[in-house]
Amino acid sequence: MRQRFHRSPSTPSSLAAALLCCAVPAGLLLAAAPAAQAQQSSATAQTRQAYRLPAGSLDQTLNRFAAAAGIEWTANSALTAGKTSPGLNGSYTVAEGLAELLKGQGLDAVRNPNGSYALQLASGSGAATAQTLPSVTVTAQLEKSATTEGSISYTSSVVTMGRGEQAMKDIPQSVSVLTRQRMDDQGITDMRQATNSVTGVVGAQGVGPGLVIFSRGFQIDQWQYDGVPMPRNTYALGNWASEGMAFYDRMEVLRGASGLLQGTGSPGGAVNLVRKRGQAERAITLTAKAGSWDGFGAQVDAGGALNAEGTLRGRVLLDEDRSHSYIDSVWNRAHTQYAALDYDLSSATTIGLGVSHASNRSRPMLIGLPRSVGGADIGLPRSTYTGAWWNRSQNEQSNLFFDLEHRFNDRWTYKFAGIAMRERNSSVHQRIAGEADAAGKGVDYANFAVDFSSRKRGFDTYLRGQIDALSLQHELILGANYSQFNSDDAYTRTWEKGVDLWNIRHDRPWQDFNSIAAKDRARTSTYDTEQKGVLQHLAHEIFTRADRGGGRPP
Repeated sequence: MRQRFHRSPSTPSSLAAALLCCAVPAGLLLAAAPAAQAQQSSATAQTRQAYRLPAGSLDQTLNRFAAAAGIEWTANSALTAGKTSPGLNGSYTVAEGLAELLKGQGLDAVRNPNGSYALQLASGSGAATAQTLPSVTVTAQLEKSATTEGSISYTSSVVTMGRGEQAMKDIPQSVSVLTRQRMDDQGITDMRQATNSVTGVVGAQGVGPGLVIFSRGFQIDQWQYDGVPMPRNTYALGNWASEGMAFYDRMEVLRGASGLLQGTGSPGGAVNLVRKRGQAERAITLTAKAGSWDGFGAQVDAGGALNAEGTLRGRVLLDEDRSHSYIDSVWNRAHTQYAALDYDLSSATTIGLGVSHASNRSRPMLIGLPRSVGGADIGLPRSTYTGAWWNRSQNEQSNLFFDLEHRFNDRWTYKFAGIAMRERNSSVHQRIAGEADAAGKGVDYANFAVDFSSRKRGFDTYLRGQIDALSLQHELILGANYSQFNSDDAYTRTWEKGVDLWNIRHDRPWQDFNSIAAKDRARTSTYDTEQKGVLQHLAHEIFTRADRGGGRPP
């Protein structure tokens, strides 16, 4: 901030000083008394004058001196901020007075050719230099990474679900990113919470305790892991797919037709779960949480470079989560272990390996509260538990991740990503089914048991680069993907009448799969689904093919 003040030649110096001291607020820098002429003569500058200036802030004292000496004065307020002056008493020339006032302040006064004076930082030799302003540092991030961990952001401008990093603005569909920062801040621990936190997406419980994802009215049956599409909603009976979010960096969601991204996709969209990677800087994070319904958990996340060169990076994550529910007798225990290694074979080639295991045990209540004939509410409390004390459910999921990326130059990249998943879902539980009469009767107990196991394998590979032709720059993608899903599912059930909804029998005899099947039979089914895809993309030219279950769709 620079200021200039002038006085008329006929105005006495003492009166100008008094008026100036009253008119200028404290801290407003630096007043400059007007000159008698546009250019003060050298003789006037050498004239001695008596001064009696009281102690005060340096800017106020310099203002008073300028007014009394009749000089024009300019300065930057940052140079005198926070500085004080003992005042000035005695006869001095202008140069002597300024030198006395600035003694020990690290500042110099420089006389300009037009007779005015300017304030500057003192140089090492004491010679006058041009006025120096405070330094300003400007930083910019030239390259934006899709990784959200450590970004302190609730959004990202780059996604990876379209084979390689690309800006959201270049994707002609609605895309959202649920970042690691938002998941941590809002306590999002599972995929149901995650999907319900994204605009236009709904995550609902299916027939089983698993998750069904809907977007734009359509079900999303394939989920991507590091860009590799995997079938996750193909079961003989209901849906039991679930996913914790502990070791994922972000969840990318595309709304709208997704066949371009994952082969036979959903008209509703696609989701892509991207895992955390090995860290370059050593760090360890300990997290504890507590919430309603006896919910609590703890997590340790540690990683860093494993060699002096930083070419080998590792990470380990352990997560424990326990909770009860607003529904009586319902509880849940979840354990997650994850480890990752990333190694730079060279400055242009990186390989990544990850392994995870998630175990979930619970006492569930499935299906929900029964209704009366016609679907009306019969008035049961929301905490009503319809199961038995032996209700139990278990989910085990193990994943192996592998990827390789080679950067030929700044325009061409090759990547291969693969995943192998084994999953086991089992449950034995009591449920209540049917429509109740006004007395809360007419419904049945159902003893239900399921034993689902599945194996999934898949990979996605592509070559991506830029070429110049016809005075334009074009992007070329050549790629292929493959996924295979095999399942071995079995379920059994029996029915028993005599339910009184106002006196539910939670202590009915213990049941397991074999005891229920002995009264009925075990029903089995298998899936063998295979999908292959080839992608060639240049100026919107594309060819894809999909095979499923040994057959080819029309």
